[in-house]
Amino acid sequence: NSFGWRYFEDGVERIYDPESAFDGDYFIQLDTGEYIHQGQDATGDLLPGSAPDDQTYELSVMMRSDSSSAIAEVSMDFEGQDLYERGNTKSTIFSVNNEWRKYSTEFAVADDSWKFYLVLKSQDGKIDFDQVKLKIKN
Repeated sequence: NSFGWRYFEDGVERIYDPESAFDGDYFIQLDTGEYIHQGQDATGDLLPGSAPDDQTYELSVMMRSDSSSAIAEVSMDFEGQDLYERGNTKSTIFSVNNEWRKYSTEFAVADDSWKFYLVLKSQDGKIDFDQVKLKIKN
C-alpha cells in the first residue's frame, strides 16, 4: 500500500485514474528521460549479509505508451555493504505499444550484493507503469 518509489521533482507523475489503471487506482507515468527507483534488501530477509551468488530475481511489470513505439528500460543496480556505491547495473530494454501488456525479465545477482535498486525508466516516449512485481526465483 505504500508508495515507496523514489523520484525528484522532475515531472514524474503518479496518476490517479481508476478507469484506466491496469490494477487499482494509480499508475506511474514517465516521459522521455525520466526514471524512478526503489531500494531493497538483496536477500529479501532484511538480515545483514549478501545475497547468495546464485540468486535470481524475476520481474514483471505492466506497461503501455501513448504511441506504438516507446522504449522502456528496467534495471537493477546492485550495491555491496558500503552505502552509495552502486556500480553493478543490469538492464533490459523493451519496446512498448499503446496497450497494457505484461513485460518480464530476470536479473542474476551481482557478487557481494547487500541491496539493489530497481529502476524504471522511459528512454523514449511517454510510458505508463503499473503492477510491478519482483520476486526471488531461487
